[in-house]
Amino acid sequence: MTPAEELRQAAAKMRKLGAGAISGPWRRGDDKTQLVFDSLGASVAGVHWGDDTAEWIATMSPAIAEPLAELLEGVAARWSWTNRADTDAEESALALARQINSA
Repeated sequence: MTPAEELRQAAAKMRKLGAGAISGPWRRGDDKTQLVFDSLGASVAGVHWGDDTAEWIATMSPAIAEPLAELLEGVAARWSWTNRADTDAEESALALARQINSA
């Protein structure tokens, strides 16, 4: 699989997961509890690993799926034109895509 294909595969996975998840954006509880809520106020997750983990889950809500997919596809298009990474950011996007694809 080429790097551009890996990036596109990760973009497709993000869109699929984002569409199937409870709608976002997600947020932490107002009292900074270790609960994460959707946009309607329903509990999405209760976290027992600490505040940073709850904040991470809330940040990675389905609301980021489409913007992240667009970013990955933009890098894929550039990569397919040049057949190489021209910047550290493009290398980082490929590393991110590989993590998404392997999860």
